[in-house]
Amino acid sequence: MQFDDERSLEEVTAVYRHLSEAPGFRPGPLIPETCGYHVHVGIGSERFSPHQARRLGCVAYATGRLLTQLLPSTRKGNFHSKTNRFYSFLAHNQDADYACMQVQVEAQSQDPNEEDAGFGENGGVDEFPLPDGAETYVPSGPLEFTWEQTRKEEEGEVPPRFTRKLPCGSLPSEDISPERFFFTSPRQVSRSSNFQLPEHPESFETPTPASIADAVDVLMRCPSAAAVAQLMRPGRMGVSFNNYISPAREFMPEKPTIEFRQLSATFNADAACAWIRVAAQLCRVAIDWPWEDFSTLLRRCAMGEMKPDAYDVFDLLVDIGCADQAAMIQDMVIDGPAGSPFARLNEPDSGGKQPGIGGAGPSSSTPGDGNDAGSRPFEINLP
Repeated sequence: MQFDDERSLEEVTAVYRHLSEAPGFRPGPLIPETCGYHVHVGIGSERFSPHQARRLGCVAYATGRLLTQLLPSTRKGNFHSKTNRFYSFLAHNQDADYACMQVQVEAQSQDPNEEDAGFGENGGVDEFPLPDGAETYVPSGPLEFTWEQTRKEEEGEVPPRFTRKLPCGSLPSEDISPERFFFTSPRQVSRSSNFQLPEHPESFETPTPASIADAVDVLMRCPSAAAVAQLMRPGRMGVSFNNYISPAREFMPEKPTIEFRQLSATFNADAACAWIRVAAQLCRVAIDWPWEDFSTLLRRCAMGEMKPDAYDVFDLLVDIGCADQAAMIQDMVIDGPAGSPFARLNEPDSGGKQPGIGGAGPSSSTPGDGNDAGSRPFEINLP
């Protein structure tokens, strides 16, 4: 569908309404609480460029923890939608050189004669397009932050249509799991896919994922979309770049999208359309915003982690131009209507520590790269 075409979302709503009005319809058996709702975002048949992939990686990493504030406890810590901010190889402080090496390994596994994948156009890999250092982000000491508007206000601009009803920071973010952080490290993933807890789990060290500033610096140095995708592994992350892992065009999936996998499945049409808009707008922000505005948004996300009572997920939604969706989601959080896929106010929070191996959710007691149980995909194209 073309997301900018309002009729497309009207069709989505019509399908939901038709199903809900069908005789004998019962959503419970179709969408258990562990079922995921996946939104694929792409640009038609074209693939995201290296520049776009780098920016999308920045958004996936920087907003990862804030977005978990919207998730119900059944989705926090779910193994099949691991938070990029905590459990990606990037979070494990891997750099662009590591990513390029993994691209090379991937290319040679597909074609033993491949030698230069990840560093040029050989094998269909995208080149490194940062002319004249036009897009650079080099952290200098502690991340500085000011509370200026993320976007420059235009004369006559209508104020955002969002009135805060919940105090900032009311919704808890997912907590990082030391066990999962240990098992998603490149070293552990390469050694075995059979994840087993050690005899003394209390011996796990305190996780220290890469800061947003350092992660953005690494991503902006990646020479290809495949290198970005390698840093966004292992397995299925909350925002999955798995369709970009292959460096050779003949092995690339037909669906050149990135996938937002965090949310619970729902038969609430308003909630579904709100999440579609949020996912698509995050991608537009990454691709279209000037670097000055974009980097300010990344800094705001970092500040939200340090000061959760000063900047939360609703501030993020307003900043990216989703004030209407922020208002709708806030009301759903407060009222908890039937079929809402979002967190509910005063819901018992697991902090991301779900039952199962390494904090895996109930639908994922067997770790792997598979999909959520009964996941409902939805695909959109950016114009």
